[in-house]
Amino acid sequence: MITNLKILSPSRKSVFDGIPKLSTTDRKALMIQDAKTKKVTRSFRSNTNKVGFLIQRAYFQLKGRFFKPDQFRQVDIREAEKALGLKASFHPFHPV
Repeated sequence: MITNLKILSPSRKSVFDGIPKLSTTDRKALMIQDAKTKKVTRSFRSNTNKVGFLIQRAYFQLKGRFFKPDQFRQVDIREAEKALGLKASFHPFHPV
């Protein structure tokens, strides 16, 4: 038997599939580097990887999955740079 089961509406599917929208408080809290995170980020050679790691970690904590770097929001990139003590720089990310 074939059914046309529709679990989510298109708008709810978009919200489900989309990256989380972090509030200012969320962004600051999720981008903090504890000792374990600092150890991991120090192991990366490029600042791009460090920034990407912090953002992916924050998004994963909220949504339980990873996202493509071209989906990263500019404000999240800036907050990750700030948390890492980096000056704004070029990233291969194409933020939304």
